[in-house]
Amino acid sequence: MIDYEIKSTHIFSGEEPDDFCVKLEVDIGIEGVNGSEIFKFTMISPKYLGQLLAKMRLKLEEVFFLQMILILIKLNKKLKK
Repeated sequence: MIDYEIKSTHIFSGEEPDDFCVKLEVDIGIEGVNGSEIFKFTMISPKYLGQLLAKMRLKLEEVFFLQMILILIKLNKKLKK
């Protein structure tokens, strides 16, 4: 039978009780053998998730805007030919 062991853990958390992101990284490997696999777990509060999604939405809007500009530039070049 193979026995597994937790090689190490790392916990990161936020400052406020209602606005947090807790990350847990666990190295798990076979007991007595060098090497391990890293497993990452993340738990976030609804407030943190809302702020994260708002930031992501702004970035997506910027990307779409830049893509539209590039499309218009390409279209303009084709029309000039």
